[in-house]
Amino acid sequence: MAANAVSTANTQIKILNYLVKSLLEAMDGQTSAMEELKKEHANQIKARTTTFTEQIETLKVRLALTAKRGAKVAMTVALQSPQKLSALISVDNAPADAVLKSDFARYIQGMREIEDAKVTKNSEADMIMTAYEDNPNVRQFLLTNLIRRPDSKVLQFRIPLHTLALSLDKMGDFPFKNPEHVQFTGPALFIRGTKSHYVADEMLPVIGRFFPRFELCDIDAGHWVMSEQYHACIDAVINFLTKEV
Repeated sequence: MAANAVSTANTQIKILNYLVKSLLEAMDGQTSAMEELKKEHANQIKARTTTFTEQIETLKVRLALTAKRGAKVAMTVALQSPQKLSALISVDNAPADAVLKSDFARYIQGMREIEDAKVTKNSEADMIMTAYEDNPNVRQFLLTNLIRRPDSKVLQFRIPLHTLALSLDKMGDFPFKNPEHVQFTGPALFIRGTKSHYVADEMLPVIGRFFPRFELCDIDAGHWVMSEQYHACIDAVINFLTKEV
């Protein structure tokens, strides 16, 4: 047991060192820009909709801090600026245009109801969200976006909901269409939920043309892989990074 604990700790330290190194490389020459972004803070996000490519241009200098914006953001940066990345991990998404499921519009409707109710507790928000999503893990994942402003007890969502709603039609887009023009030749891990439709078998050849060194990891889950199978997903990430560090 002690040996296993030490091994796990050493692996975690290696991964942390890897991520810190990647962050520093991504920030190379952009310290002043990062400082300006810190001052502006995420709460000052302009409530506007942009095309996917324009969003990428905005995110370039802060990719390491906003990776959770989506797997397609990471894939786009990997193809557009491959020198910035050492490796890529995509969770249940593919490099192709996709139509979002109706779940997303329903989730935004529930999130709007939460804000209209001016809730002060996560439990109150979760109670409202049960009408829109049965799975408690998915609900909790969505509610991680709730924050409380310093001058208010009321919970609200970090990103303006009208911005999300206006962006839904474009969120499934992917800006690169021809793998003959761009490739990322670094190591890439594609994790997919076997109950999800976003990375179908017929997409694997396309993934291989954009990312010739990709590995595939199937996990028994829907689209919300991290919420439904957290430990399996983390294990896959650790195994991949351990090989690549």
